Amino acid sequence: MEQTMRSFSVKHLLLVLGVVLLPLSTSMAGDPIGGYIDSYGYGYAVKVEINGTAISVIKGQGQQATRLFAVDHPMRERVPPEQQSIFVLREGDNTISVEFTKLDDGEIPLQVKLEVPGRYNTPLFHLQSVTQKRGKVSRTFTILPEMPAGFETVEVTDDSL
Repeated sequence: MEQTMRSFSVKHLLLVLGVVLLPLSTSMAGDPIGGYIDSYGYGYAVKVEINGTAISVIKGQGQQATRLFAVDHPMRERVPPEQQSIFVLREGDNTISVEFTKLDDGEIPLQVKLEVPGRYNTPLFHLQSVTQKRGKVSRTFTILPEMPAGFETVEVTDDSL
């Protein structure tokens, strides 16, 4: 049993290191897209899907973040199947769906942000809920090679849930 746990821990560490060491994109034409999603969900159960793929790292009950990559990123073939869900971003329109349920009476707001540094200097998507006990939202955001003039973050608040 102890050997199995040690083996699992080493395998998990190698998987995490492999994903962490993948390079993020810059805004140079032809580079694969790279970004991250961050959830600050103390007291919430949270589910996130991007382009129909569940982002299993984001569950709520704390702060979670993971890097995200283009569906056609060249490193995708080298990543184990259990890590394939982070290869979800694409040029053009993308869809993000967030579903949440408040699990306690705490006053900490829920926040979910998606960013693509190197292309955009502000989040592409930002959800913040302070008063809602539950919600489900789906929005479209667009990834271009560089941030267009007049770009505005897709913002979701209690009023727009």
